[in-house]
Amino acid sequence: MGTRGDSAPDAVQPLGRTKRPTGRVLALVAILAVVGSAFWFSVLADPPDAPIGLHIPWWLLALMFAATELWVFHIQVGREAQSISISEIPLVLALFYAMPSDLLIARVVGPALIMLLHRRQTMLKAAVNIALLYADTAVALAVFCWVGGGSTADSGPTWVAAVLAASAAMAVDLVVINTIIRWYDGGPRLARVRSVINGVGIATASATLGLVPLLTLRLGSLAAVPLLAAGVVLMVGYRAYASLADRHSSLERLFTFSRELNVVPESTDVLPSVIILGLGLSALVAPLTATALGSLDDAHAGIASGVNNAVARAASLLSVAILPLAAGLGSGSLTVAGQLHPVYRNAMLICVGLMVGGSALAFFLIPNRITKPTPPRSFCDPCSPPVQARPPVSSGR
Repeated sequence: MGTRGDSAPDAVQPLGRTKRPTGRVLALVAILAVVGSAFWFSVLADPPDAPIGLHIPWWLLALMFAATELWVFHIQVGREAQSISISEIPLVLALFYAMPSDLLIARVVGPALIMLLHRRQTMLKAAVNIALLYADTAVALAVFCWVGGGSTADSGPTWVAAVLAASAAMAVDLVVINTIIRWYDGGPRLARVRSVINGVGIATASATLGLVPLLTLRLGSLAAVPLLAAGVVLMVGYRAYASLADRHSSLERLFTFSRELNVVPESTDVLPSVIILGLGLSALVAPLTATALGSLDDAHAGIASGVNNAVARAASLLSVAILPLAAGLGSGSLTVAGQLHPVYRNAMLICVGLMVGGSALAFFLIPNRITKPTPPRSFCDPCSPPVQARPPVSSGR
């Protein structure tokens, strides 16, 4: 199951001016490198057996891991979408058919190329993902050696060891990623634990599916041909499924919209309220603007308009913020008609009181006169300096 593509640090934007936990993320990268090295050295101290029969080179494994990182399956489970990259399938194959060093190199190089060249991830996000790939691969190799005894032969214990190794790697991924996400946006811990459990379950199922190509390849290298054909059919089928799912989602939204229209109130219920709203706007907003602009001369009309708009916008924002609290509006009041009715009544009474108070303030504080603009002075004004007669211009003759 793929989780690194969309869940690394910079996928979550902190709110406001919250300090970004970059230092903790870098410290976590260092811890992952140290922990991964510890598990890797434990594998080198007691390495597993060499592959039996088929040997997969590191570059082919890198291509397989890159493909699983590039092509991610989005499966809708209830109201949540699960992203599955089936990277556990090449991991299970590599545990049996590759050397540990080849697996480690391929597991890091393949997805890293996709992250850096295709997804263009930031350096911090890429560092977290690469360190996580290194650590979870080392953990998978160590669990496979400890549980399976280092054997690469076909047996129940080695199959269980491979599935547990893939599940342990996914558990490391999800714990680290959910920790980073919690640093950035918080959230309840229970939801994070549920996400880890679901992810590990999907990884276990994907690893179990990986046993099928493992046993198929025991028949020889030619068995890779039908496996490749089955993979192509699976990808084409998923593309068709995704296209049909998008169409079905669009039709579902259209059906929901049509159903909601059936319960919309009739025009006779809405029209009176709209008429009253229009009358109120025309009776209050237009006179208020005219009063503000007419109280000053034309030279200060722009300032009057700006002050009027600023005060009106500030008052509307304050009313939107304070009025619901004063009326007792809560989360349940928006959906339950029985709770919304008394709250709406309280809000209307508060609005009536504010309008009466505003009218009283306007009556006592706004003078009932309009300042006449000062007429410009002309040269004929007695108060102006006298006009000097220009001397006659000589024609020069």
